[in-house]
Amino acid sequence: MKFEDIISRVKSYNQSAGIELISKAYHFAEEKHRGQKRLSGDPFITHPLETAYILTELEQDVPTICAALLHDTVEDLDIKLEELSRLFSPEISALVAGVTKLGQLVYESREERQAENYRKMFMAMGRDLRVVIIKLADRLHNMRTLEFLPPRKRNETALETREIFAPLAHRLGMWKMKWELEDLAFRFLEHKEFENVKRKISLSRKDRESYISQLEESVRKLLLKVQINAYLYGRPKHFFSIHRKMVDQNLEFEEIYDLTAIRILVESVRECYAVLGVIHAAWRPIAGRFKDYIAVPKSNGYQSLHTTVIGPGGRPVEIQIRTKQMHRIAEYGIAAHWVYKEKSTDKEFDLKMSWFRRLLENQSELKDAKDIMESLKIDLFTDEVFVYTPKGNVFQLPVRATPIDFAYHVHTQVGHRACGAKINGRIVPLDHQLQNGDIIEIMTGKTDAPSLDWLNFVKTSSARTRIKSWLKKHRLEEKTEEKKIEEIKPAELPKPRKRKIVLGIRVSGLSGVLARISKCCKPLPGDKIIGIVSKGRGVSVHRDDCKTLSQQKVNKEKIVDVSWDLSQDIFYPVEIDVEAFDRVGVFKDILAQISNTDTNVSSASVTTKRGSSALLHIVLDIRNVDHLGKVLAAIRGVSDVFDVYRADASS
Repeated sequence: MKFEDIISRVKSYNQSAGIELISKAYHFAEEKHRGQKRLSGDPFITHPLETAYILTELEQDVPTICAALLHDTVEDLDIKLEELSRLFSPEISALVAGVTKLGQLVYESREERQAENYRKMFMAMGRDLRVVIIKLADRLHNMRTLEFLPPRKRNETALETREIFAPLAHRLGMWKMKWELEDLAFRFLEHKEFENVKRKISLSRKDRESYISQLEESVRKLLLKVQINAYLYGRPKHFFSIHRKMVDQNLEFEEIYDLTAIRILVESVRECYAVLGVIHAAWRPIAGRFKDYIAVPKSNGYQSLHTTVIGPGGRPVEIQIRTKQMHRIAEYGIAAHWVYKEKSTDKEFDLKMSWFRRLLENQSELKDAKDIMESLKIDLFTDEVFVYTPKGNVFQLPVRATPIDFAYHVHTQVGHRACGAKINGRIVPLDHQLQNGDIIEIMTGKTDAPSLDWLNFVKTSSARTRIKSWLKKHRLEEKTEEKKIEEIKPAELPKPRKRKIVLGIRVSGLSGVLARISKCCKPLPGDKIIGIVSKGRGVSVHRDDCKTLSQQKVNKEKIVDVSWDLSQDIFYPVEIDVEAFDRVGVFKDILAQISNTDTNVSSASVTTKRGSSALLHIVLDIRNVDHLGKVLAAIRGVSDVFDVYRADASS
């Protein structure tokens, strides 16, 4: 690579560029790095030159090219940022500062230092997106020369590239860079698998290229008939994406649908859909393989129509259709947008970068290095699902995201108070995995009640961070309250033993004895009951028709007479099951009828059975048998309810 090549590239896309400033930056860097060698044996200046050239391929501006040429002078040499600011500009100095790793500070672990470097880079990226574009170009050239590093450092760099930098390029819509970073990491991390895929692609290349050439000619003739001028070419294959499909979907190389693929570029969105119609009229589309990323773009701004058809000779062919402007954005992503100075007024740009603002918010709340790394990997996760609100607003979430993830995506308080969810009109568990096209509605309670269990299934770092923060805060409040209570207790009083006391039961001939409602049959006032004395556990109260008790041999000496103390107004938890037709709104109607009987619902869940039926499990606060009877009668009056009954072992 020669410096003249960089100048030539810059002039090709920007005739008025300040070539003198780029030349000054190069000569400064060349002088400062003189005598330094890379591990490959090449002069060190080749690295900033190659980094700068990659940025010219992305058609970046003069300050970005200059910062790339200078980016190692501060980190590797005794050059101060103030000197760069004075010699070049504060803008260039700020860009160099953003891509420079942390100084020689002492950290407890490599992971902590790595996490802080990422945090620094993202904070700088928040001020100027060009920082991360330079960083990606820097990483790409380092990956191209990775074989010269020692094995351990080589593997660490390749893994970091796969886990952080390639997903970051994806998030920024820089597909061309993403694919090369992934393939290079694949080559070093799984060399045998890389060579295997490379060999198989090579063996089938001649036949595939011949087929694509014939297919392009057929498509070109079809489009000329409807007077559409288009640019067609075979889509290049990327080794890692093929390997990942083979592993994730348990496919053989020959079973990969999109090994044969073409891309069609046209002038307008109208022509995109017109081309799609022509393609589908000529060849049968494969069900489930059509994606409209024009109507619903990806979060990184990617737009295109994807379809797979059974082409000539019965071979599956993937076809991508997009405008030339969409193609430019698909290849270069955020680097294709000249909005660095005006980004605050560009609403479309702000929308595309909303994920990044959430990433910065999450990072600011995290302190632990492991949490920072975990959060980054989640936020940079590549695959997405698109879900809708009942009003038609679209949201993008990671694959396998849940209603809780969606709730926190909408607002922190919606997440904290989530108590249920409806997907396409049906109640689902909170750990339900969202699918593309789902219409989701979150049901909320009156108070905050995040659960520790939610951490077992949420997928977004924003949800995980906010749940942890809430739990930590409330555990601290509980401990503080306990401490206050402890401080006012008289020191001479012994701590009372913790025991579960159930009021509303009289035990014949005994006083002060512990009585408890059995979990197997859960009797209510109005049920006939008996008591069983258990050593060290007091008296267990059962219904006299308890099936669990009848299956056991109970010593008659342990049976005592018990009765209900109806002078006290006490509620007992009762579990009921409701079988109903799984229609939209049935759960709401059932809850409304329960509410009409002035009965509190402690909890409720629903599972769907085969044959369009649903089983609702509800826990109620009930006074007595008569109260329960009224509730069951009210539920039976709901349209589409098949049956309702007490859910215990003795029913």
